[in-house]
Amino acid sequence: MDGDKELAELRELLLRSGAEPRDLTPLPGQQERMERSLAAIVATPRDERSAPRPLRSRSPRRRRTALTTAAVVATAAAISVVLVLRPGDPTAPAAQAGTPPLLSFELAPDGRLPASGRPAAAELERLASLRAGQPTAGSGAVQHVSVDAWWAATVDSGGPARPATTVTPVHTDSYFFPDATLRVVERRGVPLTTAGRIDEPVDLSRGAVTSDESFPSPDPGPRHAAGLPTTAAGVRARLARDDDPALCDDQPAACLVNDMIDLHRSYVVPPDVDAALWGALAREPGVRYLGRTTDRVGRAAVAFTTPSYDGVSQIVVFADPTTGAFLGDELVLVAPSPSYALRPPAVTSFSAVVEARWMHAADVPR
Repeated sequence: MDGDKELAELRELLLRSGAEPRDLTPLPGQQERMERSLAAIVATPRDERSAPRPLRSRSPRRRRTALTTAAVVATAAAISVVLVLRPGDPTAPAAQAGTPPLLSFELAPDGRLPASGRPAAAELERLASLRAGQPTAGSGAVQHVSVDAWWAATVDSGGPARPATTVTPVHTDSYFFPDATLRVVERRGVPLTTAGRIDEPVDLSRGAVTSDESFPSPDPGPRHAAGLPTTAAGVRARLARDDDPALCDDQPAACLVNDMIDLHRSYVVPPDVDAALWGALAREPGVRYLGRTTDRVGRAAVAFTTPSYDGVSQIVVFADPTTGAFLGDELVLVAPSPSYALRPPAVTSFSAVVEARWMHAADVPR
């Protein structure tokens, strides 16, 4: 079957499923999970009974967007990216070829999860108290979120060659305007040190722009984060309204953590909403505190982990220990999976929120 015919059949299938071209563009922060979903699609064995349940959007409202985007990304899935590591800390936990090294945590020095850490409720409540007293960053009407990220995708050509997992560094700047226009600028990310960290920022004046697009944003729009409840119970209930029950009824902590990740990759989240989110997470008994660490961009952080809803990974989230600010997230493969040509443990993605602040429209780069 030739490529054009395959694409035509895929397009017909997506249209029958209700896909619309206007929904092709993801919200900022969803791209990494879409790539993991794509990896699960292209690497699923012929006998589907042996494959784990694939990752998919937790929100029924957003699932159509993720599906159509995955179809478009599939056309470029054969591009290989080489992970370049630079000299750094020789004591860092070892990495597999092609993946970032595991981080070392105060309560998990070797970086191996999930049998690490201690119950997280007390530390999460401390973060909630800290965050509630913080000011909102910046001023103006435009939300700017800057993220350094790496994500992995496994490609199986179906031929005799073994599936290959590639890791791609991306720096993203998103600008959310009050008229619901969303501008997303992507640049190639920078190499990691051998300790698995980024020790120099992307040079925005010289870094090659790989994508710069503006478009009307999908729901829920630019005021979504600002309108969320500021109590733990209230924000938990509001976010759960859009979660997928098939995933989240059995994995409430994973879904709450992923809702937090989505929010912080897309919005300047108000400090009182942040505080409510940490308070809600403190009520999830499966969350573990990993202690202090240094995050992927060299900041002092505290870390927490919970099992992902894919059944083979652990989600790690990072916070500033002095302000309670959300710093980023990481996904670590901890069990064998046909979705990745990797041996566990292995880092399959991470993102670091390097800036989240309000700015004036006149200050947005042209």
